[in-house]
Amino acid sequence: MINVFKKVLMTTACVLFIATVSAQDKSAEESNAPVNETSVAAESAVDPAALSAELSSQKFLLTYKLNGRVYYQRSVAFGTVIQTIDAPVKEGFVFTGWNGSPATMPAQNVVINGSLVAANAEQPTQSELLAKK
Repeated sequence: MINVFKKVLMTTACVLFIATVSAQDKSAEESNAPVNETSVAAESAVDPAALSAELSSQKFLLTYKLNGRVYYQRSVAFGTVIQTIDAPVKEGFVFTGWNGSPATMPAQNVVINGSLVAANAEQPTQSELLAKK
């Protein structure tokens, strides 16, 4: 969705830039005055504050996958601080942790991966890890 938004935004900016340059070129030809390139860029620039306000109202999908399968999903607003969910517990398995979690929600969907691996003699089980805390 954000890619479509970016393309529309860029297309709109390009159209505005071309229209502004064309109008100024025509005006400059009629008056024999040079075109002011600074004013063209300023008039055709995208307002970052408006773009940020638009994105802050948007929500994107935050997905946690455990061993490749969807474990948990929710919609999160752009810019929200992401706090990872609690580790899953399964007897005889060790949770390796969540990977790929950004500090705040970007303007795109996010997938955070984790896995449970079978415990062996070298790795304590989840229950053993919790008992040590």
